[in-house]
Amino acid sequence: MNFDRDSFTKKLHSLSVRQESIQSLSLWLFHYKNFASRIVETWLSELLKAQPKDKLKFIYLANDVVMQGKKKGTEYVTAFKPILAKAFHDVHKNVDDKTKSSLLRVLSIWQERHVYPSEYISSIKVSVASGDGEFSDLIHKDFGPPIHRESLFASTLHQEEEMKRLLDEVKRIDTLPPSIFNLASAEALTASTDVSAGLRIRDDTLQDIRQVVGELTAFVTSAEALKKELGRCVMQEKQGVAITQAKIQETKEKVERLRLVRTELQQHVSSLPEDDELNEDLSEQLPDADELFGTSSTATGAIRGNEPSPKVFKRASSS
Repeated sequence: MNFDRDSFTKKLHSLSVRQESIQSLSLWLFHYKNFASRIVETWLSELLKAQPKDKLKFIYLANDVVMQGKKKGTEYVTAFKPILAKAFHDVHKNVDDKTKSSLLRVLSIWQERHVYPSEYISSIKVSVASGDGEFSDLIHKDFGPPIHRESLFASTLHQEEEMKRLLDEVKRIDTLPPSIFNLASAEALTASTDVSAGLRIRDDTLQDIRQVVGELTAFVTSAEALKKELGRCVMQEKQGVAITQAKIQETKEKVERLRLVRTELQQHVSSLPEDDELNEDLSEQLPDADELFGTSSTATGAIRGNEPSPKVFKRASSS
């Protein structure tokens, strides 16, 4: 069974926010779950092109698919994860406040039902709230092993010192007399009596130049490597900030849920009867001591009347 992109696109265009429409297309998609990556790619492409009033239905479709994915297979749960931050950011910035609330409600449901990790959902919420569509991607990117900042800063200082030294070398070469680099002067020098001395100066100068050029080449190579490490360090720092912000968002939501539970508990406690009313109700329902322990004559007689006669025990033992 092959997946037809054009057919899926037409179905997306005719999709509505009604539950029957969403569930019908969701069921159709699970017949093609082996093409989940291509389907999600098409879904995102059409979402980004859709009018603001039509964007929420895409989110509802994704919600139904990933929720059903817990029972019917995780292909769509996996395929949707890398692009959700971009999708939610696009919808959030283009819709009204009412639709934004519906959008965040979907994320909260995923978080409560553990469709995706709580930290990941929190990062998407922070992403849409901050207007940074790459915030969530930043959290989950791999920027390599942690960088030892002290060593990196020491390397940076050494690089700066090396650059100053090489600049001094270049200035020294620049101050050499032009005759050393002049071919005509070299030929004239060869005809003179001080040939060996002149050639030695020229050879030493050329050797210095070659050495400086080699050091400059090595400097540029190490500078490029240091630049990459500095860039990676900056991204790791940004990632750390993003993770902290996501945890703060998650903590705020937990505090809000606890506040709601506390409010409900207080309302429940306030609806309970007072102690005096409870004691009165209990005193009316419980028997008094005489009835409970049989201290009255009536109760004693009733108890005695219920005792079996010795003859009964004799018959029982004889039998």
